[in-house]
Amino acid sequence: MAKTHKHQSYYDAEKAEKPIKFIENLCVHTKGELAGKPLILQDWVKEHIRKVYGTMTPEGYRQYKILYIEVPRKNAKSTIVQGLGLYMMSGDGEGGSEVFVAAGDKEQARIIFSGCKQIVDVSPKMARAGMRTFRDSITYKGSFLKVISAEAYTKHGFNAHCAIIDELHVQPNAELYDVLSTSMGARTQPLMILITTAGVRGTFAETMHKYAKKVINGHIVDDEFYGVIYAADPNDDPFDEATWIKANPGYGVTVRKDYLKGKAVLAKNEPSFLNTFKQLHLDIWTNVANDWIDPYTYDNSGSGWNGTIEDLLGRTCYGGLDLSSTKDLTAYSLLFPLDNGYFAVLTHFFLPEESLQKKKRLENSNYGVWVEQGLITATPGNTIDYSYLESHILDSKEKYNVVDIGYDGWN
Repeated sequence: MAKTHKHQSYYDAEKAEKPIKFIENLCVHTKGELAGKPLILQDWVKEHIRKVYGTMTPEGYRQYKILYIEVPRKNAKSTIVQGLGLYMMSGDGEGGSEVFVAAGDKEQARIIFSGCKQIVDVSPKMARAGMRTFRDSITYKGSFLKVISAEAYTKHGFNAHCAIIDELHVQPNAELYDVLSTSMGARTQPLMILITTAGVRGTFAETMHKYAKKVINGHIVDDEFYGVIYAADPNDDPFDEATWIKANPGYGVTVRKDYLKGKAVLAKNEPSFLNTFKQLHLDIWTNVANDWIDPYTYDNSGSGWNGTIEDLLGRTCYGGLDLSSTKDLTAYSLLFPLDNGYFAVLTHFFLPEESLQKKKRLENSNYGVWVEQGLITATPGNTIDYSYLESHILDSKEKYNVVDIGYDGWN
């Protein structure tokens, strides 16, 4: 959980309990065997809600403006934020409150919104209070909760009191987060709620994950950011029940043992499902959805070599070339046999500048950062200028003893 470093901040127990009372007294389950019964929050959820809503600035406003929740699937993330979304619309004391629900696409965002709508529709107390539901919105005395699509450029002009981004790990970049975040500038105590499971490394979501970890561990002081992360460690045994319990705060309540056991059996017997199991049910970030080599095994296998790129100068190596023209990456790799039986691999990538800009917007990866780091060469135009590749290959032959270059002969 996040730590506060503001000595002037104080804890207001009454305000800390207010959203919990709202949810448990007004909200009900809408599905399964508990349908129609009061929505009673688990203790781990109450702990974090109390700290977010009860920690106040000297001026009497909420200290935390960002709530980052990262837990595996089936830990009732959606149910939690549905209750908080309705509270931020109608119970937070904010006149003309605007609450927006977004995700990777509008259909994903509808999962949260539909849950909010169902809660209101089956709650006589909310109907009597004046809440009304519509196709894309819920209204209450001049305030509203609305589902929106993910296209960030359409969100300017909002005056959000609360913004909820579901499944942050599928966001291609920071645009939606930035637009919704800046839309809160006129509010005195806004709240951005980010909810996610683990995703793929090198993405915007992982950037937020790393930031949250640094705040939680006290390596960064950010008194407006509250992070919640429940996860296994990459070296934990994924098939041990103790690992399941560690990663899933709702284990035995919303996360059934037999459910996780079934997923674990599948992952153990079919390696292609292992990364999915780790990512979705143990909250472990992975390189891709289905790795050929497990990330932990790769990271901890030992390089067998402590040299630098400069130490490879003049060494014998073998090249490999995979060409593309417009959308895909062109890759040029050099494989260096080392004296101890290991290999060193040096790879460089090429991509048209126009495709780079599209990938930065549409894909869940940091292409711009990789260009700045010198890992990718962006060539002008909408197709790869092979003269850049030719120059790179000739340069490599000057630096290293390139014995041969293999390539895919198609096209």
